[in-house]
Amino acid sequence: MTQLTSLGLGDNNMRGGIPKSFENLVELRTLLLDGNKDLKGDIAPIKMLSNLESISLEGNDLSGNLSSFHWPKLLELDVSNNALTGTLPAGLLHHENLQVLDINRNLMFGEIPTPISVNTKLEYFSAFNVGFKGTIPTHINFLKNLKHLDLSFNSLTGTIPKTLTHMTGLRYLATAGNRFHAQPMLPLSNLTNLVDLSMKHNNITGKIIDDIGLMTNLKLLDLDANRLSGHIPSGIGLLTGLDILLLNRNNFTGTIPSQFRNIRGLAFLMLDGNSLTGDASAICDHKNKSFIPKTFVADCFEGPNGQDPEIICPCCSECCADAIATCNDKKWTSNLDPSYEHGYERAEGGELYFFSNEDAPVEYAKDVADDDIGGRD
Repeated sequence: MTQLTSLGLGDNNMRGGIPKSFENLVELRTLLLDGNKDLKGDIAPIKMLSNLESISLEGNDLSGNLSSFHWPKLLELDVSNNALTGTLPAGLLHHENLQVLDINRNLMFGEIPTPISVNTKLEYFSAFNVGFKGTIPTHINFLKNLKHLDLSFNSLTGTIPKTLTHMTGLRYLATAGNRFHAQPMLPLSNLTNLVDLSMKHNNITGKIIDDIGLMTNLKLLDLDANRLSGHIPSGIGLLTGLDILLLNRNNFTGTIPSQFRNIRGLAFLMLDGNSLTGDASAICDHKNKSFIPKTFVADCFEGPNGQDPEIICPCCSECCADAIATCNDKKWTSNLDPSYEHGYERAEGGELYFFSNEDAPVEYAKDVADDDIGGRD
């Protein structure tokens, strides 16, 4: 079938590998083999199909690497959830046509290729849990049209470059779960298009930026397991569209800002593992009970000898205390990528927000030394 232009065999139960005869499909533009799970073997038979525009191999057990490809017309490449090895070819970040690059959950233990040339079209780059080491390139902002950048759960070191603050088109930014050196929170307030910001376990120190309230499109703010301190800024109360707020396992002091009562759509709120005091009336005293988060965790458990809790919280779904190491000892992650097939958006109502233990590093557990998780004394 050498004149075939589109081949869709996704979401079946196919086994074996990609046949060598695929090399003959020289007119192929769209190849969809995603979601077969037991599809194995090397991706070599498709590497020289020069007319390919869209490749989806997601959710299989395919091997090989992405080197020596010849896809000059490629617009979308999704090889996520496979067993690909090798490094990420620099040519994919320099590609003049590529718009979508999804390599998450593979075994590509290399570095993010540098230098990065100005790419005018790449909008979606997901490299969640691929084993990247080294640093985030300073010139990552040369990918100036990115809307989605996920570099979370790798072994990246150094610091998060300040050039990220120039990427004003970003809607999704995830750097969670890496091995960065200590640094203050970047001044991200000009990234007003952000919907998701996940900087969990990034060794961020100091205070939350004062003007965080300018990021009014945020639905998810995850700063869990850092070394943030001081008072929680009242400006968070301006983020009235938040669905998920994770500020747990930091060094916050003071009280829960009264402005939190303005955030009426919270589904998840985690404040435990801090040194907050007072009460949670800003959240619990809503006349409309539907405004109270379904999952709300704070340090509201009485001490073993009847000591007063740090937080009075009649509406918490779980009460923790510093002495209870197993309380809320979940390795929360919040990095289920929104599919680029739906315009980089999550489903209406937040149904695709997902918390899982599967990919979180072991150091998220509370019984690990504080130095390992950036936690409190």
